[in-house]
Amino acid sequence: FGVFMFEWQGAKAEDVGMDGAKLEAMREQLVERQTKALFVVRNDRVVMEWYAEDHSATRKQGTASLAKALVGGMSLMLAMAEGMMDADDLACKYVPEWRDGRVRSKITIRHLATHSSGVEDAELSQADIDQAKANGRDVSDDHMALPAWKGGFWRKDPDPFTLSRDDAPIIFEPGKQYAYSNPGMAMLSYCVTVAVQSLPQKSVRSLLKERVMDVIGVAEGEWSVGYGQTYEVNGLPLVANWGGGSFSARATARVGRLMLKKGNWEGAQII
Repeated sequence: FGVFMFEWQGAKAEDVGMDGAKLEAMREQLVERQTKALFVVRNDRVVMEWYAEDHSATRKQGTASLAKALVGGMSLMLAMAEGMMDADDLACKYVPEWRDGRVRSKITIRHLATHSSGVEDAELSQADIDQAKANGRDVSDDHMALPAWKGGFWRKDPDPFTLSRDDAPIIFEPGKQYAYSNPGMAMLSYCVTVAVQSLPQKSVRSLLKERVMDVIGVAEGEWSVGYGQTYEVNGLPLVANWGGGSFSARATARVGRLMLKKGNWEGAQII
């Protein structure tokens, strides 16, 4: 694919069936809550665009767990669209270390993508809090009280992917429950990376850049992923997908537009 030109066009809120006065009231409330950027689009028309004094249309902002969609979901869709993997593939197809595990060998790509894998999250659990209190520490959200592997995940010591693969416990039978899991998302990125090694783009970052962001016209300075880091594990260039993404409001909106149009961009089916 090349670059398919598209530029946002403006419109009055009322022209696309919205209430301009209510939008302005919403903007004022968001400003009071320290919002820095607001970009509202309907039917491909920009009806409100506002930035705080220290922000701009091209400035990136941290997106926290929206990276799970912008990075994790997008890269998974690309790998599936290329026929490199299927949602119901066993994860151990891509993670040899999981093949002999009684429970890990049952985890599928769908389980990882939908937080139903059973891979424990790296945040403080109630059990962690209770244990800390039993040791004389009163904590509620203190990463210093995390068990070793959980603290290592956030400190990146040795790296979050190895810890997610080898140390994160499985706390229920895959597919039987829902439990939010950052390490589960890390393993999704791991599997996607293995799956795309036969493509020219061998990392989640390069896959997104060359197959999506360049094509839909997002400037390189308006997005970044993976906390700006790449981890090499077993020769794989691994990029975080659970967080660590920064996007401008306009860049985020372009990805949203691509999703609304089911992977089609200006007549080209890029996913």
